Amino acid sequence: MTIPPTALVCELTGETSKIDAFIQLLKPYGIMEMCRTGIVAIERGENCLKTAK
Repeated sequence: MTIPPTALVCELTGETSKIDAFIQLLKPYGIMEMCRTGIVAIERGENCLKTAK
């Protein structure tokens, strides 16, 4: 039995307009956590800093 993934971590670099377009594409799936600048650390899986409502 295969367990489907419940979360995905992406790293994206590029022009602001392309990043904004990517975010719009992801919104229907739900964004659990996002950082827009600098060096960051994001935990993999269902854990995030803020619980989705």
